[in-house]
Amino acid sequence: MKRSIKLLLLYEDEISSIIHQSLDILLKQLRSELQSTKQVELETDANFFNLFFIIFQLSFLSDPNFIFDITRLFYSILTNLSIDAQAKFVRLLAKYTTNLNEYISHVQQYITMHTLRWCDHAENEELLSTEPGN
Repeated sequence: MKRSIKLLLLYEDEISSIIHQSLDILLKQLRSELQSTKQVELETDANFFNLFFIIFQLSFLSDPNFIFDITRLFYSILTNLSIDAQAKFVRLLAKYTTNLNEYISHVQQYITMHTLRWCDHAENEELLSTEPGN
């Protein structure tokens, strides 16, 4: 998987828009299914979190062209999982400490970009925590 992603990154300019569209469709479908009656079924599926691990491997999550829509959608899906599923996901992440720095870097980049954007657009006493995706 990692080798495939590294090879794809050689063609990043050519495939960026295709990956953007593909992730948008995938994540919207996933969000829709998680908002339906399928949520419990999905969250208990043994392979469900593999999808999140694959997406987390993509360096595109930290790309400014992705961070305000695709990355935001990705993290909002994670935060809308049940508390049990979120805890399970954290336990799974903890098992893969070699990739943990990459995952943390994605999250830090996301928080930084949204904080800066909020600072530029905040009116009056709006709280950052009220922003969607936070």
